[in-house]
Amino acid sequence: MGVVLRRNPDAVAAAEKMAGRTLDLSQLTWTGVFVNKQIPVILGNIVGGVILVGIVFWFVYLRPKINLSFSIKQDFPPDEK
Repeated sequence: MGVVLRRNPDAVAAAEKMAGRTLDLSQLTWTGVFVNKQIPVILGNIVGGVILVGIVFWFVYLRPKINLSFSIKQDFPPDEK
């Protein structure tokens, strides 16, 4: 949105007034938006999604069945009344 609004002098003046200083908007370009922001975010979402969703699917559907049955050994005979 800043790339579009930087061409509007009123929007830039309002942003400078809120910031309390002049803003350098020369670095704000479409190339910068895609190369520095969108591509890393998309790659991070793909990698993170594959890993996290893959772990959940493995845990729910593919993990080996573990037998957790155990027996309790009685150390003392039960009290007879």
